[in-house]
Amino acid sequence: MKKINQYIDTVFYKQDAILEQVISSLTEQGMPAISVSPSSGKLLTMLVSLTKA
Repeated sequence: MKKINQYIDTVFYKQDAILEQVISSLTEQGMPAISVSPSSGKLLTMLVSLTKA
């Protein structure tokens, strides 16, 4: 599954400077690493859009 997620990330994930800053800030502040992967984020975004949640 990890290889599939890595593939999806390379195909659909574009680097976002603001997102990278947020992730760096979370790490610097000692926050737990609970962020979802880019591929999971894309899936969640799609599900929210489809269900109009």
